[in-house]
Amino acid sequence: MDRARSARDRQTLVFDADDTLWENNVLFERTVERYFDWLAHPTLDRAGFRHVLNAVELTNIPVHGYGTQSFLRSLGDCVERIHGRPATAAEREVIAALAPELVSGHLELVPGVVETLVELSGRHDLLMMTKGAVAEQQRKIDASDLAKHFRSVHIVAEKRPENYRALVAEQGLTASATWMIGNSPRSDILAARGGPARGVHPEPAHLGAGGGRDPRRRRRADAGSPPRAGGALLMAADPLTAPAVSCVFVCHDGHGRVLLARRGAGARDEPGTWDTGAGALEHGETFAAAVAREVREEYTVDPLHVETIGVRNVLRGTAHWVAVVNAVLVDPAGVAIGEPHKFDEIGWFAVDALPAPLHSQLPATLELFVSSGPCGTRPTSP
Repeated sequence: MDRARSARDRQTLVFDADDTLWENNVLFERTVERYFDWLAHPTLDRAGFRHVLNAVELTNIPVHGYGTQSFLRSLGDCVERIHGRPATAAEREVIAALAPELVSGHLELVPGVVETLVELSGRHDLLMMTKGAVAEQQRKIDASDLAKHFRSVHIVAEKRPENYRALVAEQGLTASATWMIGNSPRSDILAARGGPARGVHPEPAHLGAGGGRDPRRRRRADAGSPPRAGGALLMAADPLTAPAVSCVFVCHDGHGRVLLARRGAGARDEPGTWDTGAGALEHGETFAAAVAREVREEYTVDPLHVETIGVRNVLRGTAHWVAVVNAVLVDPAGVAIGEPHKFDEIGWFAVDALPAPLHSQLPATLELFVSSGPCGTRPTSP
């Protein structure tokens, strides 16, 4: 390959760290299993405990951030939520002892990641961008011995579109040749696509080289395509060619009122405005399953009925997504704020007596809802 062609094909790859370069979530899950066994609650099953833990973490993360200490705090707070009293000092010591890998800083690299980084660094510029507590993330980076493969390393409290815009500006990157590579569709892929960069989600086989997993291995990618590394093809989600799919939902009570939430300071966009709800369609999900998951996350309630009422093709600046709009019947008695870092108030409103200001996308969504007539009369699709 001639030098000019090699320079033209060179791209910037921004890697996530936790669960992309090294295992992370599995260590937390091991701790959760030990905690549940220790808790030994007579009536609360694992699903019920998980619901309590999720609610506690949604409250704690905006205040205390991500990482081991925030997680252990949440486990201690679960004692109070479940038993109706604060955890004792002795109980908090036991909880910390349930997380030896997290407390000690144990690190497990994803198989094949070193070989992948060595290969890619010879052909592309590599950066690392990870979120969490600075001291804890830096400790992981040092223990991994991977920093030497990256041109620069960046630790942020949260991954939002503005973080990616700042990185591109600070590093003087060319947005069209910059790819964010990570395991989280929400914070790595969708947030990057909300900024100027592109998003890349590794195959489930992670980034392992060799092994014959991909028969296309070693075949050169076209210019402008995401790079390949050994046996792994990095699957791209390009905002200019692959619109995202969003499941929008209008929760209603079956009597003409709709549920709206006021977006807080931590919302992705338009804080202070009132909106319904939405979430990305994940791989392999039906629309109904995605809506049910998002309604539970945002409003802590299970849908009684889900009805798809329309589709909107949304072009907003450089962002492009397909909004599948759904009417969702819920029991108002079970509704609460499930994501306090995103919403600071919720309320029920008649469609002709809405609060202000409204999110810019809400009028078109409600127009579909109103024009669909009586909703929520059919059972949720399987």
